[in-house]
Amino acid sequence: MFRFRLAKVLRYRSRLVDEQSRHLKEARLGLRRLQQEREVLQAEIEAVARRGDNFRRRGQMVQLWRYWTGYLAALRQRVGEVRGREEAAGAEVARQRERLLARQRDKEVLQKLAARQEAQWLMDQQRRERRQMDEVGAIRFTQRGRTDLSD
Repeated sequence: MFRFRLAKVLRYRSRLVDEQSRHLKEARLGLRRLQQEREVLQAEIEAVARRGDNFRRRGQMVQLWRYWTGYLAALRQRVGEVRGREEAAGAEVARQRERLLARQRDKEVLQKLAARQEAQWLMDQQRRERRQMDEVGAIRFTQRGRTDLSD
Protein backbone atom coordinates (compact mmCIF):
# COMPACT_ATOMS: atom_id res chain seq x y z
CA MET A 1 0.00 0.00 0.00
CA PHE A 2 1.31 3.42 -0.99
CA ARG A 3 1.39 6.01 1.77
CA PHE A 4 2.02 9.70 1.47
CA ARG A 5 4.59 11.26 3.72
CA LEU A 6 2.85 14.18 5.35
CA ALA A 7 6.02 16.27 5.44
CA LYS A 8 6.44 15.94 1.67
CA VAL A 9 2.82 16.84 1.01
CA LEU A 10 3.10 19.81 3.38
CA ARG A 11 6.27 21.04 1.60
CA TYR A 12 4.47 20.70 -1.73
CA ARG A 13 1.47 22.66 -0.43
CA SER A 14 3.81 25.34 0.92
CA ARG A 15 5.39 25.67 -2.52
CA LEU A 16 1.91 26.00 -4.03
CA VAL A 17 1.08 28.78 -1.57
CA ASP A 18 4.35 30.57 -2.40
CA GLU A 19 3.72 30.21 -6.11
CA GLN A 20 0.18 31.50 -5.78
CA SER A 21 1.46 34.45 -3.73
CA ARG A 22 3.77 35.33 -6.61
CA HIS A 23 0.86 35.11 -9.07
CA LEU A 24 -1.22 37.39 -6.86
CA LYS A 25 1.67 39.85 -6.57
CA GLU A 26 2.08 39.92 -10.37
CA ALA A 27 -1.66 40.44 -10.86
CA ARG A 28 -1.67 43.31 -8.36
CA LEU A 29 1.35 44.84 -10.07
CA GLY A 30 -0.41 44.64 -13.45
CA LEU A 31 -3.52 46.27 -11.97
CA ARG A 32 -1.42 49.04 -10.44
CA ARG A 33 0.29 49.70 -13.80
CA LEU A 34 -3.08 50.00 -15.51
CA GLN A 35 -4.29 52.38 -12.81
CA GLN A 36 -1.20 54.52 -13.30
CA GLU A 37 -1.68 54.47 -17.06
CA ARG A 38 -5.28 55.59 -16.62
CA GLU A 39 -4.21 58.39 -14.27
CA VAL A 40 -1.62 59.60 -16.80
CA LEU A 41 -4.21 59.55 -19.59
CA GLN A 42 -6.72 61.46 -17.48
CA ALA A 43 -4.09 64.08 -16.66
CA GLU A 44 -3.33 64.35 -20.39
CA ILE A 45 -7.05 64.73 -21.14
CA GLU A 46 -7.31 67.58 -18.65
CA ALA A 47 -4.26 69.29 -20.16
CA VAL A 48 -5.56 68.86 -23.73
CA ALA A 49 -9.00 70.12 -22.73
CA ARG A 50 -7.43 73.28 -21.26
CA ARG A 51 -5.39 73.85 -24.43
CA GLY A 52 -8.49 73.32 -26.58
CA ASP A 53 -10.36 75.90 -24.53
CA ASN A 54 -7.49 78.33 -25.08
CA PHE A 55 -7.70 77.79 -28.86
CA ARG A 56 -11.41 78.59 -28.88
CA ARG A 57 -10.99 81.70 -26.76
CA ARG A 58 -8.22 83.08 -28.92
CA GLY A 59 -10.09 82.32 -32.10
CA GLN A 60 -7.36 80.07 -33.47
CA MET A 61 -7.76 78.12 -36.63
CA VAL A 62 -10.69 75.74 -36.78
CA GLN A 63 -8.47 73.04 -38.18
CA LEU A 64 -6.17 73.21 -35.15
CA TRP A 65 -9.14 73.13 -32.82
CA ARG A 66 -10.52 70.07 -34.65
CA TYR A 67 -7.15 68.40 -34.26
CA TRP A 68 -7.25 68.93 -30.50
CA THR A 69 -10.82 67.71 -30.16
CA GLY A 70 -9.98 64.59 -32.22
CA TYR A 71 -6.94 63.97 -30.04
CA LEU A 72 -9.08 64.48 -26.95
CA ALA A 73 -11.65 61.96 -28.24
CA ALA A 74 -8.86 59.44 -28.92
CA LEU A 75 -7.51 59.91 -25.40
CA ARG A 76 -10.97 59.36 -23.92
CA GLN A 77 -11.31 56.18 -25.97
CA ARG A 78 -7.97 54.94 -24.68
CA VAL A 79 -9.10 55.69 -21.12
CA GLY A 80 -12.18 53.55 -21.77
CA GLU A 81 -10.01 50.73 -23.09
CA VAL A 82 -7.69 50.99 -20.10
CA ARG A 83 -10.67 50.92 -17.74
CA GLY A 84 -11.86 47.73 -19.41
CA ARG A 85 -8.44 46.14 -19.01
CA GLU A 86 -8.32 47.47 -15.46
CA GLU A 87 -11.64 45.77 -14.64
CA ALA A 88 -10.34 42.52 -16.13
CA ALA A 89 -7.15 42.87 -14.09
CA GLY A 90 -9.21 43.53 -10.96
CA ALA A 91 -11.18 40.35 -11.62
CA GLU A 92 -7.91 38.47 -12.11
CA VAL A 93 -6.60 39.82 -8.78
CA ALA A 94 -9.79 38.59 -7.11
CA ARG A 95 -9.41 35.14 -8.71
CA GLN A 96 -5.77 34.90 -7.67
CA ARG A 97 -6.67 35.99 -4.12
CA GLU A 98 -9.35 33.27 -3.92
CA ARG A 99 -6.91 30.66 -5.18
CA LEU A 100 -4.34 31.79 -2.62
CA LEU A 101 -6.88 31.58 0.19
CA ALA A 102 -7.90 28.08 -0.91
CA ARG A 103 -4.29 26.93 -1.00
CA GLN A 104 -3.61 28.50 2.39
CA ARG A 105 -6.62 26.66 3.84
CA ASP A 106 -5.33 23.38 2.39
CA LYS A 107 -1.92 24.00 3.89
CA GLU A 108 -3.44 24.96 7.23
CA VAL A 109 -5.43 21.69 7.34
CA LEU A 110 -2.25 19.73 6.71
CA GLN A 111 -0.38 21.70 9.37
CA LYS A 112 -3.09 20.90 11.91
CA LEU A 113 -2.95 17.25 10.91
CA ALA A 114 0.83 17.28 11.28
CA ALA A 115 0.52 18.89 14.72
CA ARG A 116 -2.01 16.22 15.78
CA GLN A 117 0.25 13.46 14.49
CA GLU A 118 3.22 14.96 16.32
CA ALA A 119 1.22 15.20 19.55
CA GLN A 120 0.10 11.58 19.12
CA TRP A 121 3.67 10.48 18.46
CA LEU A 122 4.85 12.31 21.61
CA MET A 123 2.15 10.62 23.67
CA ASP A 124 3.08 7.22 22.24
CA GLN A 125 6.75 7.92 22.92
CA GLN A 126 6.00 8.88 26.53
CA ARG A 127 3.89 5.73 26.92
CA ARG A 128 6.75 3.59 25.60
CA GLU A 129 9.21 5.28 27.95
CA ARG A 130 6.88 4.74 30.92
CA ARG A 131 6.55 1.06 30.01
CA GLN A 132 10.32 0.71 29.77
CA MET A 133 10.76 2.47 33.11
CA ASP A 134 8.12 0.20 34.65
CA GLU A 135 9.91 -2.85 33.27
CA VAL A 136 13.24 -1.62 34.62
CA GLY A 137 11.62 -0.96 37.98
CA ALA A 138 10.01 -4.40 38.03
CA ILE A 139 13.31 -6.07 37.12
CA ARG A 140 15.14 -4.19 39.87
CA PHE A 141 12.41 -4.97 42.36
CA THR A 142 12.59 -8.66 41.58
CA GLN A 143 16.39 -8.59 41.71
CA ARG A 144 16.31 -6.87 45.09
CA GLY A 145 13.82 -9.36 46.33
CA ARG A 146 16.10 -12.21 45.33
CA THR A 147 19.13 -10.62 46.92
CA ASP A 148 17.18 -9.93 50.11
CA LEU A 149 16.11 -13.60 50.26
CA SER A 150 19.60 -14.92 49.71
CA ASP A 151 21.00 -12.86 52.60
